[in-house]
Amino acid sequence: MIAQIEVKPLAETTLIVTRSGNQMTLHWETQTGVMYTVLYATKKSAKARWKIMPGTVNIPGTGRTIEFSDTVPYSEKRHYRLHVVPGSYKPR
Repeated sequence: MIAQIEVKPLAETTLIVTRSGNQMTLHWETQTGVMYTVLYATKKSAKARWKIMPGTVNIPGTGRTIEFSDTVPYSEKRHYRLHVVPGSYKPR
């Protein structure tokens, strides 16, 4: 007899970024029990160096929207990624 286990995949998460002057606002819907880290890069290329956005390491998901701000000089571009911390998601 083979036991069947239902594994629910992690829902797709969309990071929404808006800009007003030099203020970037990032927000996304979180999942309870999942930990997130926000990364940024100043270039969008295969060789881009992604860095951790200060204050956004191992953010615990609550099942609600989380919002962070980032101050970026108006002349500078930033690209953001939302990273799910490995091992933080335990399917039920």
